[in-house]
Amino acid sequence: EKKRLEFALAEIYYDRQELDSAETYYARSLDRNKYTMMRASECLGNIYKSLNDNEKSAYYDSIYKSIASTEIERNIARQDISTMVENHAAELQAKAAASKRTTFVVILAIMLSAAALILIISHIVRVKKSEAREDVLKTKIEEAQNEARKSEHELIALRNVEAKKNDLKQKLDSLNVTDDFETMKHTLEASSICKSLRFRFEGKNVLTKNIGEHRHLAMTKEEIDDLVATVEKCMPMFTMMLSENLGINKNSQTYCILQMLNFSTTKIAVLMNSSYSAVAKRIDSIRKNLQTEKNIVDFLNDYCSNIYNINRCN
Repeated sequence: EKKRLEFALAEIYYDRQELDSAETYYARSLDRNKYTMMRASECLGNIYKSLNDNEKSAYYDSIYKSIASTEIERNIARQDISTMVENHAAELQAKAAASKRTTFVVILAIMLSAAALILIISHIVRVKKSEAREDVLKTKIEEAQNEARKSEHELIALRNVEAKKNDLKQKLDSLNVTDDFETMKHTLEASSICKSLRFRFEGKNVLTKNIGEHRHLAMTKEEIDDLVATVEKCMPMFTMMLSENLGINKNSQTYCILQMLNFSTTKIAVLMNSSYSAVAKRIDSIRKNLQTEKNIVDFLNDYCSNIYNINRCN
């Protein structure tokens, strides 16, 4: 089979007049087949003649003549060789076609695999996005539920405050309170304890940076008790309203009273024998406890005006 292939290549090169290559392949294709031997010897003789190598030319001519005894045998040999070349060419074409088909199938398989991979990746991405949207939706639902619970708690707290207000109003009605809040507040401000506290700061410039110089102006425990008692006298049940209705503990009630009487944070720090920052922090804590954005003075004025209304009794 190898000899036939080499012989076919030699014939091709010989027809193309590529004599060097034809010589190589003719020499390789020589075997016991008389037709191949005859044709190869003939062509080699012609090649060496063209190369003026008379010795080799004569050698191959002698081989050719000894084999090609008749013209018929030579024609038969040529026909066999032609058939062999055609068969080999057809075989090569079939192999080439099969190779092309295999290549096409492989490329098609690769393309289908790539398409399948793209579809899988797209599906995974869609699933991930869907899961992310579901998580966002769940988060929003939870936030809405928390807001609803918060609103419900706030509504319950508001109802409790209203209930406490109504209870306090009933108790105030039973005391026959006839003055409105502003009148009560003026009465409180005109009391001796309030006048005494205001008189302490007359002619004194109390600033944040010099609070320590005015520590001697601080209220005594007896004065604090006197102030609370005076508030209860002028404004019945005020401290109970602070503690029960507004949730202000006893330690912070004095700060609320001083705020309502319009004492500044600096002066409250002096009266309570404290620092400015500590008082500011206490006031801010009270305001947060009241759950209001207003300052304490405005909140208490509005709240008390609603509680101590005019003409409570006949």
